[in-house]
Amino acid sequence: MFGVSCKDSRQHEDVHTFSEATWHRFDILSFDLPVKSTTDEYTVMAVFRHTNDFSLERIPMHFIMTMPSGEVRIWEQALTIRDRDGKSRGELKDSIYEVVIPIRTRLRFNEPGTCNITVEQIIPKYNIGGIASFGLRFVRN
Repeated sequence: MFGVSCKDSRQHEDVHTFSEATWHRFDILSFDLPVKSTTDEYTVMAVFRHTNDFSLERIPMHFIMTMPSGEVRIWEQALTIRDRDGKSRGELKDSIYEVVIPIRTRLRFNEPGTCNITVEQIIPKYNIGGIASFGLRFVRN
């Protein structure tokens, strides 16, 4: 696991790196995102990094967001990683593709504190190879 905070005070990024580029089916990731302002809107983006060994077009995911107030929001979302021609939607850098996908926009909070988001990939296979890392980028708009 590896976490990163960006220098820009309006942005925070937390990344989990997978050993052997494999995300196991029941490895649930947890992200703590700092909520500093209740007057601003936020955007949460998934940052998915993969190698050429990742062949799927989409990756279904289950999200649980616990707001600083204790309110819980749950949703499933499939992230589209490749286009219809099978090409990665991401940018290639050092043999790794980085795909950035907004998962929540115009998000507002009732109180400052920590927003926790747990993420689980729900592909039926136990081992999904070719996934270098998965993270969340939290941007105060």
